[in-house]
Formats: sequence, structure tokens, C-alpha cells
Amino acid sequence: AMATVRVHPLQLEYSLTDGRQTCALCGAEEKWTAAAEPTVRGPRLQRTLHLVHLVREHRDQVSATFAPSERSKETTVSDDVATDEDETEEEETPA
Repeated sequence: AMATVRVHPLQLEYSLTDGRQTCALCGAEEKWTAAAEPTVRGPRLQRTLHLVHLVREHRDQVSATFAPSERSKETTVSDDVATDEDETEEEETPA
């Protein structure tokens, strides 16, 4: 199955090099720091890490993305989530 989500280009302003994710705006490393394991992986985890960083460190730029002129810049990205759905299906099914 494919999951699609609309994102502003700012949400994709990160890079991956040798397993390290960095913000393209300021160069800060973005990594998972919570004790709990992430519930998403791959591109979804990457976008989540970057969005958390954006909200914490680039709040003014994030706020600006809600303007109508900026909303028009949004694009759709797709993730192949078949493996994630297979793994989580049992947890989501009521007993």
C-alpha cells in the first residue's frame, strides 16, 4: 500500500549521509532521542525527525508555511508502507 502526505518543501530540507541526518538550513544533526522506540521508519521517520527540529529551531519559518502563498508550494510524497502495515495490523485490530 502507498501512503501519501502533503508536505511543504521546508519539510524536505534535510540530508542523509552515512546514516546521519542533518538539517539543510543550519547543519544540525537530527536524531531520535526518546526512550521509546519510534513507531515509524524510513522516510516517515526522517520527515518526523526533521519536523520536530524545524518546530524547535526554525519556528518562524514553519509558521510562515501556513500562509496561502506558501501552502500553494506543498507537494505530495508517497511511501511504500506495506511492511509497516503488515507489522502493525495485529496491534490495531480489536480483540
